Amino acid sequence: MTDTRTRPATPQGVAVWAPGFGAGAHPGRAREALKGFDFRHPVKLSTLFEFCDAVLPRGALNARDPRHLGLLDAGLHPAAEAMVTRYAGLDPQLAVWGAAPYPVELEQHALFALAKALGYTPPGLHAQFTSGGSESNLLATALALAAHEPGWCERGLAGARPTVYASEEAHATLDRAAMLSGLGRRGLVRVRCDAGWRVNVTALRRQIYEDIARGRSPAMIVGTAGATSSGAIDTLSKLAALCASLRGEGHRVWFHVDAAWGALAGLSPHTAGALAGIAEADSITWCAHKTLGAPVGTAMFFSRHRALVREVFRADASYMPGVGSDDRVQPFREGLQWSRRAIGLPVFAVLAAEGLDGLAARVDTLTARARFLAAQLAARGWSVVNDTPLPLVCVTHPRIRRGQVAPGHVALTLRQQDVAWVSETRLAGRLPVLRLCVLHPEISESTLLRVVDAMCAAVDP
Repeated sequence: MTDTRTRPATPQGVAVWAPGFGAGAHPGRAREALKGFDFRHPVKLSTLFEFCDAVLPRGALNARDPRHLGLLDAGLHPAAEAMVTRYAGLDPQLAVWGAAPYPVELEQHALFALAKALGYTPPGLHAQFTSGGSESNLLATALALAAHEPGWCERGLAGARPTVYASEEAHATLDRAAMLSGLGRRGLVRVRCDAGWRVNVTALRRQIYEDIARGRSPAMIVGTAGATSSGAIDTLSKLAALCASLRGEGHRVWFHVDAAWGALAGLSPHTAGALAGIAEADSITWCAHKTLGAPVGTAMFFSRHRALVREVFRADASYMPGVGSDDRVQPFREGLQWSRRAIGLPVFAVLAAEGLDGLAARVDTLTARARFLAAQLAARGWSVVNDTPLPLVCVTHPRIRRGQVAPGHVALTLRQQDVAWVSETRLAGRLPVLRLCVLHPEISESTLLRVVDAMCAAVDP
């Protein structure tokens, strides 16, 4: 594992932590400060940088700090940061292979290595980098509709009523994908979860057959591997079996796994079993900015249907240089983006710097820290309410359950005291909890104990 002591120092003028998330920032103050830039006359770069050094960190969340236990963001890995900085000026254009042959091949090399680590090696494997989970889930929805409705790419839905199914804990980007693909938000049916916040497969099966009787048709079932709020991983093997059963009855149903951050489990042999069944997926979403220390806006999309991908996103553009008929990957013909930056360079750098064994050790450290945190909280009267092998702990407290203290009060107190940044959420939109996600392997047990002490003091002063 890379020695975390090599992590670059925080830039001068940037606080390691901004007590009271949002402190020092206000829309009115920010807009007033920006009035000095009317763009009628140029300013010196030194003036520009002096201004930005003073204001950009103000009130900002510093995801690099190990005490960031809130959002799914571990901050930039040193190797990723170095790669981005070193080649920013090169600014490769990855629309076509001929414009950036090595960046295109470098991305494919990294993607196929990660797919193999995940156990996803079907014939006809397609892999690409995307701008985020939203784009990846939209790609999956488009491919599902193309497979479900032959001719959809040309004539649209044409009166059909295809439906997408996901759990109530599934990510909200699926609602957008349903809307943007023409299904409408009502084209996504959310199914209740079981006690572990996983989709209730029995309820899902019943819902699908009730919908079929009403004239609807199952087009895609989404398995969530790592719900954002709870970290729950749906029973993917049961979902794969349900899809197979539906296909046997003549239904053209696509199995997509949104593993935006849950794919992390596949990197370690100690947690990979939680993803059993993912190898049967038609497509997979994985966000490198949530799990691999890549910059925000670095995600991946995998599918076992390369020919379908190229059919759905085919484009004829005679002005694009060097587009031949050989096996060269032409990114503009395989996804939503046309002009595209080299999204995958930082991921390649992390893989090279850590190695797959190093990433596995990283995952093991994260999960061990999370187990330690959960045990310490339980010993102090907190209730752990989620069940996941991922490094995420969701807790409540008797005073929270009785309505005497709000989770938001505890989270804000920890921020104001500069102890840690934790978040609040509602599981399945109902149960209010505090959510602590351990994505920094360098966080120590002593630091976590200070977090526990502060939480106890905040909930029961």
